[in-house]
Amino acid sequence: MLALAQDPRGLPKGCACLQEVPNLVQGSDLERMIAWVHAQDASVVVFDLDGVMSSARRDDHGVPLQEVEGYLARGVSEDFIQAARALSNRGFGLAAVALAAPPPAPPVPPAPPARGWRGAPGNAPRDPGADLAAGPELARKLIARWCPQAQPAFEVVLGYDLGEAPAGPGVLGQQMQRIAEHYRVPCGKLILISARGRTAKSEDGWLRLAVTDPAEGFRFSDCFATKP
Repeated sequence: MLALAQDPRGLPKGCACLQEVPNLVQGSDLERMIAWVHAQDASVVVFDLDGVMSSARRDDHGVPLQEVEGYLARGVSEDFIQAARALSNRGFGLAAVALAAPPPAPPVPPAPPARGWRGAPGNAPRDPGADLAAGPELARKLIARWCPQAQPAFEVVLGYDLGEAPAGPGVLGQQMQRIAEHYRVPCGKLILISARGRTAKSEDGWLRLAVTDPAEGFRFSDCFATKP
């Protein structure tokens, strides 16, 4: 996806701001999407970062700090921005997950070099993750940049932070459970919009909505493409 041009308000061109959402015509794709969420009897919508909120590529180690601005400026889904603003404006709870695999454990640093003749210490070993922004941090930055009005509704942002130990294969279910517990609702009230897997109900009752094209990110039409 090409980088989004911005208008003077800091929004991608063609993107409705929060104040404009109620003025959208009846039957618009945004209104149909919200009606679809209501039809699922959901009260919390969870957005995955990769292939949903953004189609910009990142590796499992994160994004170098000097490249974060470029990451945020390209690939963001316009439909995600509009959906987040409209859903938060209508009282839905929101959450974000960044589920790329965690980075490997950092290598054991070499022994520090011997002190010089004046006793000056050598350079300290460098933390391999010190110059990287991990998935949860990127999700928070993207939300703050593109839909700050919706930011208070994103009460939970989960994923792997740099240096965190790998979790088991059920990590997604565990994170959805944590989100349900935070909002004090049953898992059946949650929808996860994800670029991984297919549209289906989980054993715990939450619905996974599959994004049709991760290279484009979330589109309103994803809600109408398939039925669980």
